[in-house]
Amino acid sequence: MDLLVFGTLMDADILAAILGRRLSPAHMEAATIFDVRRVFVPRRPYPMLIRHPGTKIDGLLLRGLGLRDLARLDRYEGQEYRRIRSARTAAMTVRDRNARTRPVWLYVHKMAEKTKSRDWHFTAWRSLHKTATLARLTGPRIPSAAAAAALS
Repeated sequence: MDLLVFGTLMDADILAAILGRRLSPAHMEAATIFDVRRVFVPRRPYPMLIRHPGTKIDGLLLRGLGLRDLARLDRYEGQEYRRIRSARTAAMTVRDRNARTRPVWLYVHKMAEKTKSRDWHFTAWRSLHKTATLARLTGPRIPSAAAAAALS
């Protein structure tokens, strides 16, 4: 299954922490999403898409994801987002690096049409929030009972 990501999941370290493995470059492709803006979810450091005719943003197309991958990504996105197929909405067009228009799966925020938030930028998020996001995903680990006993 192909999934288009447009925010924190474009970061290879974040994606690897969620999936439990790194995707090969052959399974990642630059993509463009038309007629949307990428804005902050109110009071959060991560983005959502809102309709905005005549604009475009860059995203990353993840190819060949399995059901386990999707379950992990669904868990990361949580209750705020739902996964939809882009072909179900005429308000959005996705083009791959060869400029082919194609339907893909992507996550949309449940408040997407109810916000007037400011634009979200990947490079700014990386410098301000990546470290904290990665720390939440990867550590600290809870030691096993045997390891805890050895520390006593």
